Amino acid sequence: MDDSIDSELMEEKIQQQEILLAKEEKEIIALLRFSLFWDNTPFINLLLVKEEKRKEGIGTNLIQKWESEMKEKGFERVMTSSQSDETGQEFFKKLKYKEIGSFEFPEQEPELLFLKEFNSNKAGIETRPTLRSSP
Repeated sequence: MDDSIDSELMEEKIQQQEILLAKEEKEIIALLRFSLFWDNTPFINLLLVKEEKRKEGIGTNLIQKWESEMKEKGFERVMTSSQSDETGQEFFKKLKYKEIGSFEFPEQEPELLFLKEFNSNKAGIETRPTLRSSP
């Protein structure tokens, strides 16, 4: 289902538990592949749902399961990206991901970066220090 990486790397990702699958009977209908951005932030590299299974909540369920696993492992935030000409950014925004920047490769649409923080601070108090320059 994922043709963007070779089978050897796919097998390695499966062994490292960096792929979540959604199956219907024995058929894979969706997958979420991730890695660590900067070696410390879970990053969705690919979310793929079979065309005929889209708009059924399968992608949302995979992401929610993945987010729960990342929280349980102690991560405070997760990231992903989407090209600016893809519909993925609207999907991630609905799931409370915030656009935090972009970068461009030659002859490609800009790649938008998204971040979701797992805020346990319910009072709305800033928990990270803010750097200010002295007057």
